[in-house]
Amino acid sequence: DSQAIIDALTGALLRRLGDEVDLIFRYGSQLTGATNRYSDVDLSYVPVHEGTWESITVLVGETLFDLYPMHWSK
Repeated sequence: DSQAIIDALTGALLRRLGDEVDLIFRYGSQLTGATNRYSDVDLSYVPVHEGTWESITVLVGETLFDLYPMHWSK
C-alpha cells in the first residue's frame, strides 16, 4: 500500500526534523496518472532553513519512494 509507505516516510521525516518542516507535498506521475513501469513516488518538503538537506529514499518492491527538500527560494 503506497499510502502506508508515504505515511511512514513523512512520519520519519517529522520525527527527525520536527519544526524544521514547513510543508510536505506529493507530485509527479503518480498523481497525474502518467505512470510507467519505471515511475517512482515523488514526495518533497519545504524546510524552514535553506541549509537543511535531509532526504529519505527507499525501494519497496519495484517502486522507489523519494522524499527530499525543495527550498522556498526555488
